[in-house]
Amino acid sequence: MRHIIFSGMAILLASCLPVVALCNTPNPVKALPSLKSLKNLGVSAASKNILQHSSSQVQQSLSRAIASRLDYTPRQPEIEMPLLTATFQARADIEGRANSFSGTVFKIENKKGKPEIYGVIAAHAIAGSETSRSLKKDFIADVYNGKEFVSIPAKIVQLGAPGFLDMALVKFRPEDEKLFTPLSISDNKPTWADMFQTQGFSLLNPVHFEHRVFMGDTPFAVRTNMPWPRDERPGLCGAAVLNNRDKLVGIHTGSSYAPHSEQDDFGFLTPARFLTNLVEAYHHQGIGKFPIEFNGQRIIELNVDEYITKIYFLGEDKKPKTMVEFPGKFSYRKFSDAMETFSHAYVVFLVDHVFWDQKGSYLLDFRYGFPEHVKTYLYDAKKRTTELIAPDIHFR
Repeated sequence: MRHIIFSGMAILLASCLPVVALCNTPNPVKALPSLKSLKNLGVSAASKNILQHSSSQVQQSLSRAIASRLDYTPRQPEIEMPLLTATFQARADIEGRANSFSGTVFKIENKKGKPEIYGVIAAHAIAGSETSRSLKKDFIADVYNGKEFVSIPAKIVQLGAPGFLDMALVKFRPEDEKLFTPLSISDNKPTWADMFQTQGFSLLNPVHFEHRVFMGDTPFAVRTNMPWPRDERPGLCGAAVLNNRDKLVGIHTGSSYAPHSEQDDFGFLTPARFLTNLVEAYHHQGIGKFPIEFNGQRIIELNVDEYITKIYFLGEDKKPKTMVEFPGKFSYRKFSDAMETFSHAYVVFLVDHVFWDQKGSYLLDFRYGFPEHVKTYLYDAKKRTTELIAPDIHFR
């Protein structure tokens, strides 16, 4: 049996990982911010020169001085940002330094025609262990009230799988919803004629940038250029991506780093239309499904907290011939390429899902140590039907 691993999507979270690396350092005093970011902390040019040329002892001393000035709330915006109240900075409600990420606020009409207000973050911003400095189920949202940033409580109420949709739904207290100017979801699918703008947070700063050009899409992701410096991307995941009518097109979930030039980097976003699936799941005990199609044919249906880890291509004898693995984020393009490339009478999908630990402190993932809970689906290419089947030792 051929064993193929698609790991290229591992680079997608690169725009968020630098913050995680900094904050999870055993001794954060030694984890110095980049020289370019020191201007945001009020560090003088002379201090920068010392940092570049001083001994290790002086470097650590300066690092402590910088750390003591951080209060983890965003800096006041230096320019007017009309879309700022449609976003928030998300950080864990813990002692000491916490990883920070962007969040977006949107509205959606319920069946009675009344607007409901929600927040959304990138699901990979949620802690993956008890010691992680990333987001817990309950976290702090820093919100701009028109004069200054204020901190309010927020709660993750519906999970989306980091390995697929990579979005999680957030709710605020009713009395805090008036602080926001929620965005409307765009009804139009992005096209080659579109140019986008992004509003979010980076390195404790509110940021807004334009000239983000549509470069292609799949049913589950949109690719753009990335006109924002690499060293200023930490914390940007979860930011709002809007069209020229200020309608929400998608949620920024990461970027790739081109090997030769920063100008060749790509940015990625999950289409905003999937927010309706998250809201549906929130209202229906966690059930909100969406289909995966190939050549116009529905192949399998997933819940918002589920993701595909492996696909087996079987012959008429139902014995596996080829296995394709997705160890990171699912790639529809690679899935469709595999469906076209490998002959098959049947296809087996292994589907995992994420869930909270008992305290709501971090996410548990069936991919790591819970194989008995993996769902196995069988697609019949002739009948064009998919059914849930019993676990099989041949498919692990």
